[in-house]
Amino acid sequence: MPTLSIYELVSEDFIKFRLVGSTIRERVVENYTGKNYLDYVAPERRAKASASLWAPMKQPCGMRVFSNYNLSTGRTIFLEVVVLPVLNDLGENPVILLQSNEIKARDNRSPEEAENLKVITVAGRDFFDIGAGLSDFKD
Repeated sequence: MPTLSIYELVSEDFIKFRLVGSTIRERVVENYTGKNYLDYVAPERRAKASASLWAPMKQPCGMRVFSNYNLSTGRTIFLEVVVLPVLNDLGENPVILLQSNEIKARDNRSPEEAENLKVITVAGRDFFDIGAGLSDFKD
């Protein structure tokens, strides 16, 4: 559970961090709960990032993403993130579960200052069938 997140798909412009696991919170200082995920995506990629997170919900399937998380100190974390659609029994907006695992640290130095997430970029993406087919989303 410490590397699990829940995102609420409020609109195409607002992907809300609904829950952020403790390991994820320890990677950076800022508390993301309630904030917009898209604020941390490069501006030119925001529309694609939003569409990619809606894809597993629109065509129920799983998604695996390899992402670079660039931090405010210049450190980069390389993550594999598995995304699954789930029913939201607490509201009208759809939600997705994200399980993130650090693949390797590109810079193993200990941070000397507080770090915050600066920008997220995608290195690769694929979909897997959970019983209802695959999304046709393309980056």
